[in-house]
Amino acid sequence: DEKGYKKEINDRPDNIIRFRNAKNILVENVLFTNTVGWTVHFDNCEDVVVDGITIKNPPYSQRKNSDGIDINGCRNVIVKNCFIETGDDALAIRACERRLKNKKMHLRNTVINMVILIAIHII
Repeated sequence: DEKGYKKEINDRPDNIIRFRNAKNILVENVLFTNTVGWTVHFDNCEDVVVDGITIKNPPYSQRKNSDGIDINGCRNVIVKNCFIETGDDALAIRACERRLKNKKMHLRNTVINMVILIAIHII
């Protein structure tokens, strides 16, 4: 598209909450249950705080791709005081450039503190 993102066509459900190229984000004291697709996704963001959220998704056998938090190519991220139970990736941290054209993504200064992660992947 005009912002440099490649179009992808697949059968994966969309994200519940997605931030792209954003700054100064606070996600706090929120409960997510039984979501379809990735629950909270940060893509090339800066100065992110996730504090006190709860994510309770069913096992993989009941719902595929129900990730908890996905952090992709972000800077200055704090995830704290969270409980995340999913059937797929509870917390995914990476710097994946495949969605962007001509843009280098870097993951820097990410802190995970007091977070309980449970990933139930039963097929």
